[in-house]
Amino acid sequence: ITKLLGLPQPTRLERYADTTGWRLYLADLFAGMDGRHRTSCRKARKEGVTVRVLPAPGDLTGFVTLYEETMRRLDVGDFYLFPQSYWDSLTGPLRRQVLLAEAVAGDDVVASALCFATPPWLHYHLSAASERGRALGAGNLVLYETAEWARGHGYEVFHLSWINPGPEHH
Repeated sequence: ITKLLGLPQPTRLERYADTTGWRLYLADLFAGMDGRHRTSCRKARKEGVTVRVLPAPGDLTGFVTLYEETMRRLDVGDFYLFPQSYWDSLTGPLRRQVLLAEAVAGDDVVASALCFATPPWLHYHLSAASERGRALGAGNLVLYETAEWARGHGYEVFHLSWINPGPEHH
């Protein structure tokens, strides 16, 4: 497989973590969600949260600010804080493969997800939510609406990878 992927030889591949793929061709994505996640989505909608999906965003400043605030709040350490050059690569050379989804309450972005769009798969990469966004259930809504957007644009799988920093962060 390393030759197939064009990796230098010798390269050793290791299993790092389990991931999940959400099949977007299911008849009803909402019905297939866990009940707690559906409840969060309903709550967010009731509170007026809307979601906008932005393919190939030219500016990630708002996302970076929300993401860094989220990582500090979760106290996950510097490993999850990236240098400006990383963010620049996402609005530069990789821009066409990036998708940003934002949950908006009033005038504020309260939750957001950053994905890589490589049809037929949409790959979840990073997400963030303010305290207000968490209280509104906006994180669940942004992922659900992103999945619906992806399905409407011909994607077959929303590849989700979850980082679990430990029970104290839930």
